[in-house]
Amino acid sequence: KLWTRDKGYIIGKIAENIGMASASGGILFNQASISWDTTEGWVNNSEDVKAADELLNAVYGAFFLTLWHISQGTMINASDELDVRSINYKHIDSNFYQTPAMVIGRTLSTLPQRSLEIFAFGIPLYWLLGLNPTAAAFFIYLAVIFAYTLALNVFYSILSNLLPSKSTVQGV
Repeated sequence: KLWTRDKGYIIGKIAENIGMASASGGILFNQASISWDTTEGWVNNSEDVKAADELLNAVYGAFFLTLWHISQGTMINASDELDVRSINYKHIDSNFYQTPAMVIGRTLSTLPQRSLEIFAFGIPLYWLLGLNPTAAAFFIYLAVIFAYTLALNVFYSILSNLLPSKSTVQGV
């Protein structure tokens, strides 16, 4: 029922993530594909060294853009955590549960939305870059992005519960 109520927001986030992935992937389009001859193995000449350097720059650039986009998206939601902090304080005062339980609960409740955002951003970016086209590499890539997103979500949730005001959270 929640997904049907927030359909406009979810479609907007999917479009935003696909757009950001297309922009990031367009900048580094097919830069992560191996451009040296793999049948002869590594030949230590200037062309192979240049190709390897371009490959590393593209992969590191792609991971930087990915992690930056995820951190910006997660950081925006951190100030929203302050709106539910008063509810958390009431529950703590009533001995219902502590802050870690709230952080874990709110993290688990956002998993479907976060997963959708990760897929909408990670899948187009992976294939636009020309990264390793094997299933194992692809799922490892998605797992790394997913773990990073969860870690940031928990970090910003804890941070928003520890800092005194909304302006302080937004400043960090």
